[in-house]
Amino acid sequence: MSLNDTGPRVVVAILTERNGVPTDEIFNRFIAIARRGHAFVPCIYKRTETQRNLLASGLLESDYTHLLMLDADHLHPVDVVERLTGHVLADPGRLVVSGFSFRRGPPYDPAAWYESPAGVKPIVQWPAGLIRADLVGGFCTLVNREVFERLEWPWFRIVCSIKDRTFGGEDIYFSRKCKQAGIDLWVDTDCISPHLTNAWVTEATYRQYMAEWEKWHGKDQLLPTEAGSLSPA
Repeated sequence: MSLNDTGPRVVVAILTERNGVPTDEIFNRFIAIARRGHAFVPCIYKRTETQRNLLASGLLESDYTHLLMLDADHLHPVDVVERLTGHVLADPGRLVVSGFSFRRGPPYDPAAWYESPAGVKPIVQWPAGLIRADLVGGFCTLVNREVFERLEWPWFRIVCSIKDRTFGGEDIYFSRKCKQAGIDLWVDTDCISPHLTNAWVTEATYRQYMAEWEKWHGKDQLLPTEAGSLSPA
């Protein structure tokens, strides 16, 4: 959906809170998203909660209705803007709509949780489509400007407790503020953004790759490095 007067006016932000350059796959995906005609706001390297608060403040000073925040360590669907705004078009009362992803470390649970007096539990079974959650990750989140108008600043904040040995990200803080204000959080389990992580390449990695290559291409098929120039990276 292009920016026009018939629906949400969305501005997209790619958060650069993590130092380093995204992989070619991620970089090219962002280009593909931008080519669909959406407006982007430039971001510079800052702490996560600082970036999000600045983006929210900027939204309120603009004529855009929604802010879509995309983390740079995820591979987002090319039509992520259309997917999430589609839920808003279907029901304008949906003020916060998130995509779906998984945490980078064990047990790799979904970045969406239910919260009760008994504690926080990850969503371990989910239907396809739109569901409600109490807490959501901020990696791919579409927020209506009304949310920032209703909630007090700061909208995002990292909260740590040495005594309780707890660490709460700025997205969890935001989720709880929304919950306290009676703002529902929605998650599209079909809008999946795989999470980038680090890995060590060992001989086992090579052997596994070779086994998969031979399985699908045959032993006589040239490897990529044999067909072209050999690069150390």
